[in-house]
Amino acid sequence: MAITRTPGASPSPAPYSVTRGALQALKNLIESCEYNIPVEFLRHVEYISFTAASPGSDMVHFPTPLREQDTMLAIKALEACAAAAIADLRCGDETPSESEDGRQITVDVDKTSCFLMSAYLTTVDGMGKQDARVKTKVPGTLIRRPCGY
Repeated sequence: MAITRTPGASPSPAPYSVTRGALQALKNLIESCEYNIPVEFLRHVEYISFTAASPGSDMVHFPTPLREQDTMLAIKALEACAAAAIADLRCGDETPSESEDGRQITVDVDKTSCFLMSAYLTTVDGMGKQDARVKTKVPGTLIRRPCGY
């Protein structure tokens, strides 16, 4: 089957970018939690960059409607902001003046995807997370506690 374009038809949309999605997810996360995130963390947000070094790493690795990669990248970026704020406390404030750059924060798409994949592949005594019996092997977690803990 051949696909033909009709003259004047709009071009196909650009492929989805995980890094652009991560920036949007970070923006949404900060907006929804703004008053619960310390100001010291927020000072570092403008120095965050997401990298996708290997070919195809800016594409979706987990084809689900939940956009797990984007969400995890945003969470890791906020975690890095916390680490930068702690570094400011321990090593001196690196908040930039008008002529300097602040602490550069780089979140890698590939490493974050590997982190997510490790959650999918982890087994306990040969049982994956889809196995109902695995709950008996993980004592003292929220999985086994009643809702009113």
